[in-house]
Amino acid sequence: MIFHETPKHTGMDLSQSIRGHTADEVLTYKTVSGQLLLLACFYPPDYQPERSYPAIAMIHGGGWSSRKIFDDQSGWSGDHLGFLERLFAMRGFLAFSIDYRLLPTASLTDMIEDCRDAVAYIKQRFALETLDLLGESAGGYLAAAVDAFSGKPQFRRVILANPITDLTLDRWGKFAPEGADKAARSPALHVGAQCSPTLLIHGEADTTVSPEHSLRYHDAMQKAGVPCDLLLLENTTHAFLLAEYYKDTAACETAIEWLYAKLKIKSK
Repeated sequence: MIFHETPKHTGMDLSQSIRGHTADEVLTYKTVSGQLLLLACFYPPDYQPERSYPAIAMIHGGGWSSRKIFDDQSGWSGDHLGFLERLFAMRGFLAFSIDYRLLPTASLTDMIEDCRDAVAYIKQRFALETLDLLGESAGGYLAAAVDAFSGKPQFRRVILANPITDLTLDRWGKFAPEGADKAARSPALHVGAQCSPTLLIHGEADTTVSPEHSLRYHDAMQKAGVPCDLLLLENTTHAFLLAEYYKDTAACETAIEWLYAKLKIKSK
């Protein structure tokens, strides 16, 4: 189903999560040619390792070339999605942010492999049978690829915010390996029964990643019979979830409230 909403302030207080998004723990989930690939962990208040918690892993954007999250190999310095990870942790989730290799030294295939390995590490380390996976922008491509290029549904829910889903559609295809079949690397063209239920959110005024990417993915999911909802935000540009970089957080608040309702999370 497709939903259209005009962004509005919901009364949500984002200040605490924006101020307090330093990770509670930073782990190394693997090492590649001496490069540590890190996992930032955000825990619920009064976290007890022996208890069971819902979990969500997030994959940052940045055009596959910006290391927004981890400024160096030694630890966590805060990131564009850190407030969202903290927000979910404050509502009882184990929340994780996945570091991955970047262009130009890594390929999209390498990045997908990194994200798969991070998810496997999270499940093993925290004894999880399933979790939610969220990807934003270029990270949305990686989240969709991890899900679509799998053999069976492996997530409770996949959440894609202004994602790149089809490398044949526009300029994003230039990042496919030289000589590669762009269609073969486009998640929107490989949707099927193996995909997990998915929530899509996109700004209708996004000129960085066209809303057509989400519309095509939603259409493919509908044809495959996999549960999928799409929220289109009116007059909203790219990267609306990066709340701390926008003076007006109405689109972010509206998107988060919609996610809370879909995931059955109490907003307060």
